[in-house]
This record gives sequence, C-alpha cells and structure tokens, in this order.
Amino acid sequence: ENVEIQWLLDDSPMEEKQNNRASLHLATLQTDKLVQCVATLPTGEQILSKKARAIVRRFITEPSDTVLGDDDATFHCSVYGPLIAELTWETEYGDDIQPTTITQMTAVELHATLSVSTSNKLRCVVTFESGDRLVSSWASTLSYDVTIGEQFVLLNKGFLATCKIHSDEAPSAVFWKTNSYMLFEDSDVIYDGYQGYSESSYYMTSLTGIQVAEISCTAAFRGVSITVTSSQKSLAPLGITSHPRDISVIQDTEEVAEASCEFYDYPEVQAVVTWSTDSLEELDVTTAYVRENTAKSTVRIKLQTAGQFLLSCSVHYSHYGTVVSDSAFVFDPK
Repeated sequence: ENVEIQWLLDDSPMEEKQNNRASLHLATLQTDKLVQCVATLPTGEQILSKKARAIVRRFITEPSDTVLGDDDATFHCSVYGPLIAELTWETEYGDDIQPTTITQMTAVELHATLSVSTSNKLRCVVTFESGDRLVSSWASTLSYDVTIGEQFVLLNKGFLATCKIHSDEAPSAVFWKTNSYMLFEDSDVIYDGYQGYSESSYYMTSLTGIQVAEISCTAAFRGVSITVTSSQKSLAPLGITSHPRDISVIQDTEEVAEASCEFYDYPEVQAVVTWSTDSLEELDVTTAYVRENTAKSTVRIKLQTAGQFLLSCSVHYSHYGTVVSDSAFVFDPK
C-alpha cells in the first residue's frame, strides 16, 4: 500500500509529496531550518519523524601573506554563505578599507581582492544580513629586496661577491647563479631581525676572461615557497689586456725606446699604473683611454748607456688588488 510522505520546514509543510520513500534536496537555503517528515498511512494515521537541523554553510577563505615588490601586493578573500550584507578589509589599526574588486561568483559565493602599495597587516571581515560576522586570520605584506653591488673582477684571480638582502623574515637559503648555472647554495645565512638585513657571500676562484658573465643571487623564504631574485650584474673585468713587448734598439739610430700596455679601467675604479725597470733610465709615462673601459699607458725611455734591462707595468685597483704585466726585454747595443 502507498504511504504518502511530506517534508516540513520549521513545521510548515512543503508542497511536494512523495510515495513510500522520500528525499530532500535544499539548494537555496538562506537560514538554518528544522527539517521533519510526516508519513500519512492509507488509514489517515500520521507518523512524524524526529526533527533534524539543516545548517547553512558559511565560511571564509583565509588570505595569504603577499610579496610587495615593484608591483602592488594583492590579497584575495572568498566568502561562502547566503545573504551577505557587506565585505570589507580591516587593518591592524582598526581602519576599514573597501575592496579593490568584488565579484559575485554564485548566489552564495563572493570573491574580493585588495591591492596595496605599502606594508600592511590586513584581514577580511564579512557581515551577513542576520548581523552575523565572519573574520579571517591576519595576512601581511612581505617586503623583499635582493641586490648585488657593482662587481669588478680581477682576471685569473679569486673574486668575492656579496648578495645584500632586506626582508621581513629570514631567508632559508641563497642560491648563486651565473649564466643560469648554479654555482653555490648558501643555507647558513645570518639574519639581523632588528634591521631586517642579511648577507650571503660567494668566493669565485680561477676566474678567466671566458667566465666573466652575468651573476645573480636568489633568496628563498619559507623553504622555497617564495623566491626573490636579484637583477643580474655583469662581472666587469679588471686586468691587463696587452703586455709590453721586447724592444731591440738598432745601433746608432735610436735614442728613445717606447713600450706600452693596455688595461681595463672604469671611472669608479680609478686604476693607477706604474712602470718598473731594473735600469736607471729616465721614464716618461702617458696614459689615455683608447676605447670604452680600456686605457693605454705608454712609456718612453731615454737610452743613455748601452746595455739591457727588463721593463714591466703594474696596475693597482683600489679594493681589488694589483695586476703585473709580463716583463719586456729592452736591449741597446750602443
């Protein structure tokens, strides 16, 4: 025999009736409801079930900490639940900020963003028409600045590079790269939390002209979930590019010998060139740029007595060291 079943919401009967077996699907419920079913037997007798509660699901997705770099930091917040009256962002100082964008995803889902250009600590606050509120946890802007200073490299000698990191938290590791090749991983970076500063250094050995390239460092935070890479810096070479050559003076024809050496020079480096000889001959030295970042030093030697001696130039770079040329042999038969 058929048994008629009807659902009650808050003791009010729904229009739909089913026979023998019934199920209820509530897709657009706005508030919590008491749910009950009543079965009517062919005799007219009614049997009531126990009441159950249909609870409206309301929740908020937590915004995440966001990196503040050259672009604004953008926070995201989604809210699920019916009858949303207002969604705002709140600062740690209690100020309300209106969202940058609000998108109605579905009838019961709202998505909001907030873009900021300064350091902030924020949370998402949602108010429903019933007066209920949902509040997310706090999220912060994270500020990172990773740089490498101007780097000059003495060719064929060691070179110490330094990566300077300003951040709101300690880096977990720093990765050094040149021309996209991994050089070194520094997992022992010391962080000064008071100044928000840390450094990583890498010593490159046996650097040659072929190896002079672009160098960069990448700081990783919270494991490697956030990485910030410095801009690449060219390793500007320092050293002698052209050495003095041997000089053999033709007898009775020349009284002055001339030699030269070329070397890398930059205005910010201020290279100082010095000529050395094991003779007492008088040296007349002139230095001039011959092309960009390259200078040429020329020495004129007044030959007064017959004999032979060695001649070389040295270039001193402040803070980087001194490079000495190969020695040239000067012979005057007189």
